[in-house]
Amino acid sequence: MVHHNIQLPSFISRVDDVRPREHDPPWANKTDGRMFWRGSNTGLTFSADTLWRYSQRPQLVRLANDMEGDVRLRVPTGNDHPQTESPVYEHTDVPKRLVNRAFFDIKFAGSPIACAPEYCQFLEREFEWMPHVPFNDAGVGAHKYFIDVDGNGWSSRFKRLITTNSLVFKATIYPEWYRPIAPPVPLFPPGPTLTSTMYRWLERIQPWVHYVPIQVDLSDLYDIFAFFRGGMDGQGNHDEMARKMAEAGREWSKTYWRKEDMTAYLFRRKTTHLVHHLLYYINNVSTRISAAENCRRRLNAEGSCGCDCWLCERWSTHLVIVLNDENEPRASEVFVMIPLLLYPPRSRIQSNLTRYIARIEH
Repeated sequence: MVHHNIQLPSFISRVDDVRPREHDPPWANKTDGRMFWRGSNTGLTFSADTLWRYSQRPQLVRLANDMEGDVRLRVPTGNDHPQTESPVYEHTDVPKRLVNRAFFDIKFAGSPIACAPEYCQFLEREFEWMPHVPFNDAGVGAHKYFIDVDGNGWSSRFKRLITTNSLVFKATIYPEWYRPIAPPVPLFPPGPTLTSTMYRWLERIQPWVHYVPIQVDLSDLYDIFAFFRGGMDGQGNHDEMARKMAEAGREWSKTYWRKEDMTAYLFRRKTTHLVHHLLYYINNVSTRISAAENCRRRLNAEGSCGCDCWLCERWSTHLVIVLNDENEPRASEVFVMIPLLLYPPRSRIQSNLTRYIARIEH
């Protein structure tokens, strides 16, 4: 995959942040404390030949609607530790039929898709299918907690959910442009690079500050949700903490996830990425360096240049170079336009490009 390390912002998840969102009631006005999810059975093709039971959406719906057996739930005892004065928790086995009805409102919506006709009939019997819920105060807006999971790809609803004044629990395998999985690795140390500045910019959204991260296998869902909601009777809840996180998520979304932010991110990311590639050719490929110097000498002496590895043409203000790389056929024609002021000599090229990167970052 070419340039797989560059996550692109998607405008599919855009919502209107300019006009007032009348269907986002404040936390105190939300009446349903269950975790809410409605969605289609996307994620893969449903058939007898696929392991669809292990995909994220069927796994979530099955977990939330399983009424057989017990679940080990971590709940507060009502006592405080004598030294730390913090609540003491214990694990208790509680029937799933009680926990799941009190904790979750999670169902498939509509009718089965991505399945052969005979298998769609099986899915209709296997799961309970509900109508889609309107995005208003009495529907989606009434819920304090949402869970967001992957479908055919990354979730496009996270932007909408995090802007609702509700707390979002998120389980995903996908790195996205606003949420790095791990710190980027510097490609061209030492010297100023994109990584430090861009990582700080991406870190403006923080797990446990703006949303709640959940394991992909949902193994920690019960305990984490019980921490915020409380036990079966609601005791030991952290409702105020949940409210602050929900409001922080909405504020971050309206401040740093605007159309302008996505445009600026994409421009800076792509521009700096291309400059880094140019620095790589100049600094690390000796044949390219020799050819570039040869081109520069010919350009200064003859007013034109031509060489085996690099083809270049002098314009009025720029030197246009075509990089033909036999070892990288996918990038056999990479056009680079360099201002003439940046071109001679090689040390000045590196110095000016380094300053150019710093200017882009800041």
